[in-house]
Parts: sequence; structure tokens; C-alpha cells
Amino acid sequence: MILGCITLVLTLALLVTLIGCNGGTTTTPTPTITATAPMPTTSPDGWEWQNPLPQGNILFAVWGSSAGDVYAVGDGGAILHYDGHAWWNLSSVTSNRLYGVWGSSAGDVYAVGDGGTILHYDGYAWWNLSSVTTASLYAVWGSSAGDVYAVGDGGTILHYDGHAWRNLGSLTIASLLGVWGSSAGDVYAVGNEGTILHYDGHFWREMNSGTTKYLYGVWGSSPWDVYAVGDDGTILHYGPPHELSCAPGAPAIAVIPTSGPPGISVSIIGCGFDPYAVLGEVEIDGFTVPLVPTFVTDAYGRFTLSFIVPGLPHGSYTITVKILGKSADAVFNIT
Repeated sequence: MILGCITLVLTLALLVTLIGCNGGTTTTPTPTITATAPMPTTSPDGWEWQNPLPQGNILFAVWGSSAGDVYAVGDGGAILHYDGHAWWNLSSVTSNRLYGVWGSSAGDVYAVGDGGTILHYDGYAWWNLSSVTTASLYAVWGSSAGDVYAVGDGGTILHYDGHAWRNLGSLTIASLLGVWGSSAGDVYAVGNEGTILHYDGHFWREMNSGTTKYLYGVWGSSPWDVYAVGDDGTILHYGPPHELSCAPGAPAIAVIPTSGPPGISVSIIGCGFDPYAVLGEVEIDGFTVPLVPTFVTDAYGRFTLSFIVPGLPHGSYTITVKILGKSADAVFNIT
């Protein structure tokens, strides 16, 4: 049976594809794209996405400045933009996988990814910035256009101060997979093996998460209401214990756990103290326990520290924290 030339016109979402045949061999011409249709993505090897549209790369992150300005990024340097009506494939300046996207406004957007990739959108075009690391970057967040963090492999923490990116080093070799903060002086980074780091405006410190599960994301509604999520359905919440009122100017502390034998590590959570105040020791019934290194309260007068319970006899003891003339007590039972 001899097949004649058949022309089939399909109209779908304003995309018109003409499929014809010549000499019995079916060919698929380059799709004709109307002025309002998204442009399909073509892989480096020449494979072109035709379903699903506008593309089919894996997408890892999404961020938007408004309902009509949303970005999604992913494999192969994919950058999609939603303008309130349709998703569009944007011309990317990298083929590296992109894991994170964040912006301070519609005209100031960052995307980060493999090999230290940092892209910046200035309101007109995307630019591939010179990076200060070759480590893959998995997340990006900032408190403003002049205060941006990117985190990634091997504990990498980068900071942009409005002029240049700088590698801050890290307290850990664990890869960091998420970053978020409530302000410039209250930033969290989470990652492998339950790693949680906190920046108080002066120093980065490692916090005890109580888990070894990988943590992939972190977000909060306030400095005392922060969530981290990860493997096997892990959901962690950071906030004041119920017994802490945390009213400004009303110091309070809580000890976690409230009992245990000598030699265990105990955490003290405090609030209501003066901001950015140095804490160098705690007292247990008048017995001084030095803290190395010293701790500093954050911009909200909060702190979290750990110390080793000394070899004291069994019984109930009062733990006292004193900072700049203010003090607070809590009870700990040595078993």
C-alpha cells in the first residue's frame, strides 16, 4: 500500500506542529512557535522536549516575588518563568544543574547549582557570575539585596554583601542543603547527618539537632518558630519550651533534659536577656562551670548552649545563668 502525503494540523495551547511524510518516511519538522507560546527546551545532544511542555527537566526549586512573577530551576540549567498567564522557558547561561533560587525582588534573583554555579537576574537578563568555589551549591537565601547566603557541598557557606561573594568557610564538612533566616542576625543552615548551623549576627555555631537524618529544608515564621525537614519524614521544630515566656526584659532559661547522670551533655535555652551579650559561665548551686568557647546572645536576647554535667552527688541542683546583671534559674536533677 502506497501512503500519500498527509498533513495533520494540531492546535494545542497555541502550539502548531506540522507533521508530514515524504516517500513513505515520516519526518517531524521543527515546531512553529507563536508569539505567546513557551519555547521548548533542547538538550545539549539535540533532543527536544515536546511533551510535557514547556519542558521536561527535573525541577528542584521555586521562588517568586508575586503571583505574576515566579521562577523554577532544575536540570540542564533549566530556568522557567511564570508571568501570571503561562510558564516560559528562559534562555539559560549554563547547562549545570540548578538546585536553588531566591530573590530580593523581581529585578534581583539568584540561582545556584553544580560546580559552584551562581546565576543572577538583574531585571533584564541572566548572568553567570564568577564564583568563589567549585563546590556544588544547593540553596540560596537572603535577608536583603545586600545580604545573601548560598550553601552547599562540604559545609560550604558563601555570603554576598552587596558588592562581592565571599567564602566564609564552615564549622562542618557535612554538605548543607537548605538555608533560611528570619533576619540578617538569625540564619539557619541544615544538611547531612542532622547538621544544623545557626548564625547570630556575629558567629556561626553548630546546634544539636537530636537526629542524624539528612535535613533538606528549613523555614520559620519567626526567630522562635523554625522548622527543618528531611529523610524518613523527619520534621524538627525549634522554639521556646512551654515554660519560657520569653518576654523582653524578663530573662528565663530551660534545661534539656531536666535530669541525668554526671558526664552527659545538657542544653540550656535562654531568652529575655540583653542582645549580643557575652556568656562565659553557668553556675550549679554556686559551682561554676566554664563555657568554652563563650556564647553570645543573639539580636533577640536568646541563646542555646551545651555543657557537661560535672561529677556531683545525686540530687536536685539549681542552674543559674547570669548575663550583664540579669539572671535566670532552672532545676536539674543529677541521677
